[in-house]
Amino acid sequence: MSANAISFGDDVPLNPVDAGTNLLVSGPTDAGLKSLVHRLIAPGEGEGLVSITTDSGDAFLRDQRQHGGAYDDDATGVVGCASSPGTPDELVRSVTGTADLSALSMEFSALSDDVGYQTDRLRSGLYSVSPLCESASDMRDVYRFLNSVVSRNRRSRGVFVCGIDPEANVGEFGSGENITKGISMVFQGHVELRDGATGPEIRVTGLDGQPDGWQSLD
Repeated sequence: MSANAISFGDDVPLNPVDAGTNLLVSGPTDAGLKSLVHRLIAPGEGEGLVSITTDSGDAFLRDQRQHGGAYDDDATGVVGCASSPGTPDELVRSVTGTADLSALSMEFSALSDDVGYQTDRLRSGLYSVSPLCESASDMRDVYRFLNSVVSRNRRSRGVFVCGIDPEANVGEFGSGENITKGISMVFQGHVELRDGATGPEIRVTGLDGQPDGWQSLD
């Protein structure tokens, strides 16, 4: 593990990962998928955060503060697929909907540049990819979009976290479980979430130096 390894909070049983790592997080929404994604992208000291949400940017920021804790307002950007009713902010942007992947990609790239210039490292996230799949006319467009974000994160040496619920509606492209398996090929690591006998549990595959088997999630 390099000196630039990226760490996560004590409430997540995940060891530090190399800079440039991309993580797919899959599991039931009811088991706390949204909370887990927000906890994994919670920025540390000197880090910025830029994310994509299929909700509004304002709603995403409220959830980030609730689940991930405090963040630097000036180093946190979000692109939403729904209009933000709050006060306009240059770091909170909106596109016309989940089908507009070109606009999502452009706004995300622009925000990443803006925030990246003023931080030591950038965390990024997508919650969640399921509505993008449901709205797509061709799943290849979603794969190209994800590959673009993943490649950008590798170059920037940050961490990218993408959430998906295998049970969610993914439109006309088969089951959400099959889509999850296909998308997982884009990512180095896969964090699986389940509702265990005593509460939520996670298991990490595809990354070295991680705990074996299912681990309890506080």
